[in-house]
Amino acid sequence: MTGRPFLRASGVALALAAIGVASAVFANASLEAEPARTGGSQDVMAIFDPAVALMPEGRTVPLAEATELAGFPILRPLGLAEPPEVWFYDYGDGVREVALRYGEQGIVVHLGAFPQASDPASYLRSKVEGLPLAYTTTIAGYPAAVIPYDPERSSGAIDVVCLVAQGVEVTFYGDHRSNDVGTLLSAAASLGTEA
Repeated sequence: MTGRPFLRASGVALALAAIGVASAVFANASLEAEPARTGGSQDVMAIFDPAVALMPEGRTVPLAEATELAGFPILRPLGLAEPPEVWFYDYGDGVREVALRYGEQGIVVHLGAFPQASDPASYLRSKVEGLPLAYTTTIAGYPAAVIPYDPERSSGAIDVVCLVAQGVEVTFYGDHRSNDVGTLLSAAASLGTEA
């Protein structure tokens, strides 16, 4: 899972890398980027702001189009209804990323194909090592990593829940100012493809 293009280009991952959340979740990824940016903003919390591009190199598309283009199931939190914003980016060579932003709820969901030969449980365990508040669990039968906002380690108030379901890595980012990690856990437990 090293060097995933999303981590090199997407505003979501770069913004979170700046506060240490993404580096905790994606510790093995190579971030080959300049300082964090989200559509030109240095505010890491801007990932929740609909006025800021979520994937600066991507584009917004209808949910049905993202489903056709992605090449993997678009799992989304059915408890939150249809996402107001759907972002899509095609890096070429079959690598595609989708992000869903629920601006009013302060939640962003990132989706990408998980390599078939990789072990999800081991991958997720490695992401929480050394993080005092983080832990692994299962959500709806899928392996998951939970990284609650830690004011001692982060400069942005963001909770993270990452799970691997149906061959898709699904990562939830929540604005801790309007939610808690329990909100993300509930959203993750409602993952599905139909309303």
